[in-house]
Amino acid sequence: YPDTWKILTKEQQQTVQDRASQMLKNIDLSSVDVMVYHPNTAPLQNINVVVTMGGMVANETSVQEVQSNLGNRLSASGITVENLESHLTRVGKYDAVFASWVAGGPVFGGQKMSQQQYYISDGSHTYIVTCTAGEGSAAEVKPTFDSILNSFQMDGSQGGMNGLPKAVQGGIIGAIVGGFIGLFAKKTRRK
Repeated sequence: YPDTWKILTKEQQQTVQDRASQMLKNIDLSSVDVMVYHPNTAPLQNINVVVTMGGMVANETSVQEVQSNLGNRLSASGITVENLESHLTRVGKYDAVFASWVAGGPVFGGQKMSQQQYYISDGSHTYIVTCTAGEGSAAEVKPTFDSILNSFQMDGSQGGMNGLPKAVQGGIIGAIVGGFIGLFAKKTRRK
């Protein structure tokens, strides 16, 4: 990741968890394994990774399941979802399922967030990588997101069982965390 970006600390993650639990029920953000963010942007540009057990095969069936489930589950969490699109793609040398949308609603304080998610599997785990930026800065940060994604490495081989339900759950957590980090940074700067 670029030198100007930072890694989210456990203390910062706890603050985000506390705020999220005030707005959303049954959301545990502790499952985010890593997050890097650009501290000088509002809303905050960030990329986070959630790792779930079970491999998700990158195929058209998984694309359709992400497309049909992700929007409904985000909406049930109080997030408005616009322009949800899903398809197969590559992340570095790995096949992946890709989803993109614009998230918003009262949960994000009226902000619109451009979010992209990549579901990448090594056969036993699914890595859900969520890229979040304010809708107006998405094109600007895309090369940074692409650079980080193309450096993605994992052990193991592609394939495995379809673990979509856990993967979609991890994807929802990644999307919510990405949005909350953006909102948290903006509110903190106002003080």
